[in-house]
Amino acid sequence: MWHEFEGDVGVVASSSGATEDRNRAEHGREPVGNGGGRPPGRPRIATSEGSCSNRARAAVAVVLRGDRGSQLHRAGGEEAGLRGWRSSSGATEDRNRAEQLSVDYLDLLERRRPPGDVRLARFGVNGDFAHNLLRRLDAVVADPPEVITVLIGTNDARASLAGYPVEQVVQRKRLPERPSAGWFQQCLGAVVARLRAETDARIGLLSLPVLGQQLDGPAARASLAYSRLVAEVAAAEKVACLPLHERQTEELRRADAPPVAFREATPAASVGVLLQRAVLRRGLDTISRRRGLLLTTDHIHQNSRGAGQIAEVIDTGLLTRGG
Repeated sequence: MWHEFEGDVGVVASSSGATEDRNRAEHGREPVGNGGGRPPGRPRIATSEGSCSNRARAAVAVVLRGDRGSQLHRAGGEEAGLRGWRSSSGATEDRNRAEQLSVDYLDLLERRRPPGDVRLARFGVNGDFAHNLLRRLDAVVADPPEVITVLIGTNDARASLAGYPVEQVVQRKRLPERPSAGWFQQCLGAVVARLRAETDARIGLLSLPVLGQQLDGPAARASLAYSRLVAEVAAAEKVACLPLHERQTEELRRADAPPVAFREATPAASVGVLLQRAVLRRGLDTISRRRGLLLTTDHIHQNSRGAGQIAEVIDTGLLTRGG
């Protein structure tokens, strides 16, 4: 199966049973603790992703990383009180594979905040397109968070590139039509319109992570073009646009990163990363360095530097600024 970047919707502060999929991943077990209630004074953040893959993944906090399942955890490692949901590294085969290919920016976002300050919920699904995200918003609006971040579009942008297996993906993701820039923008606009209509959350749309490392190459140009579509939707819907693409472009230029030509992620390439991790015990950042890549492990999935920038733009652009 072709490996897809995930799509994400992020929500600060998750409810118990935030999604039907999560409950299934927990084998029907009811959450314990607060019963999903929001602790006073602590924002709940929802994230949705569609990976772009990276994780990417597609967050609404389309913390566009796509996500499959979660596990109850104690926020900040505290024994008492605040509890929330986060993705489980082994909840499903897809999620486990995604976590071995990229660094989870939600974990990094949580570490940037004081212990217990936010509770994170993830609603992304691996390989999602904007159309898929639009069809899965019921779980987000059912228990509205205070902050929603949406990171979606990497897969839509990749589908515009030569060599991408469009027909395979259309069937696998059950898309009613071939992905296109216009359809992506239409679907994203409908996502934001519904979130605005059915929640009071602060909403932030992230521009896409840079595809590849060759800024004048087709992949990077595609991620830039789709990032501009994201900005247009944000302006039309009067929500925040968080400049992830701009931040990563600046970092690539500042570091004078080598213009390594983009290569589409394939099952064989993903297996290569997994083998390096399992057999050679190499971390994702080591794999990146050996490939001459600054922000990703494979031009698409984020290493700790790339994931850290996603966490940074959410924290500084939406959480800190929003109070």
